[in-house]
Amino acid sequence: MIPKTLLDSLLEQGYLTQPTYVDLLNRLRPQNTRRWLSVRLLAVGCAFVLAGFVCFIAANWQEMGLILRLSLPLIGLVLCGAGAYYKKLDTWPGQGFAFGAAVMIGAFLAVFGQIYQTGAFLYELFGLWALLLLPLCWLTRNKWMYLFALYVATVYWGSFQGGILTDGFCWAALGVYFTAWALVEFLPACKNWGEGLKRFIWMPLSVYATVWGGFSAEKAFNFPNAGYYLVALVLAGFFLCYARYKKDAALFAWNALALTGLICAYLDQWLGFRTFGLLIYCLLFVGSGIVSYRLWFSAREEIK
Repeated sequence: MIPKTLLDSLLEQGYLTQPTYVDLLNRLRPQNTRRWLSVRLLAVGCAFVLAGFVCFIAANWQEMGLILRLSLPLIGLVLCGAGAYYKKLDTWPGQGFAFGAAVMIGAFLAVFGQIYQTGAFLYELFGLWALLLLPLCWLTRNKWMYLFALYVATVYWGSFQGGILTDGFCWAALGVYFTAWALVEFLPACKNWGEGLKRFIWMPLSVYATVWGGFSAEKAFNFPNAGYYLVALVLAGFFLCYARYKKDAALFAWNALALTGLICAYLDQWLGFRTFGLLIYCLLFVGSGIVSYRLWFSAREEIK
């Protein structure tokens, strides 16, 4: 934990403005623990309620009539809109209702498309959903809403190209997420968005590259699979070095795990799952864990 004396010193020397100082103090050393916890519980609660609503419609689809199928997501959309208006968008409850409205839009489009077959193709549903999310992004001014719209737009692009497991989508997804991460990382206007948002952007990028690389590991040097595996290795290595430079333990640990997994996937064609192979894999993963821990420990000591 960063000591308050360090923040006070940075403020006195002019390295921090007063608003930034207060924001960092609330983030790193929250005085009102109850409020800090309630905000996060609110986000988790909203996610569970929305997931339960969508699952309820899907589980009872056959038993519901036409009117009920269409009215449930519309009622949810109206209630969420009314809640956001009543609670105001500059409050946490208002933002929660806004996210509820964003999910209800997608639920209604899915139900409407299933009934009338206008959204039988996934790219039609996610394309329209992404467009309808743009006004919500502008109204809420919420970075997570922008990220949600980016995810929906990415699924639209993948569905339009034929699916997320196609060659075209692979390179498009890598390009979109790498660009989004770079903008959030280096654009001055996004500097105060926090490390959490950056990780929500680079995590799917890294996961997607790792999975594609793992699938291609067996034929890593046979075209066309070479590109996926080598790109995954390069990305994991790049983010690993960058995390070491930034002393970002979370970013470092994930990419150390990804890089180790890619190496083990390639070694599997010779070592298999025999005792010797399992021993090698375990040693590699233990080694990556130790290196990650050492970085985390050194970064923690420097902060102190």
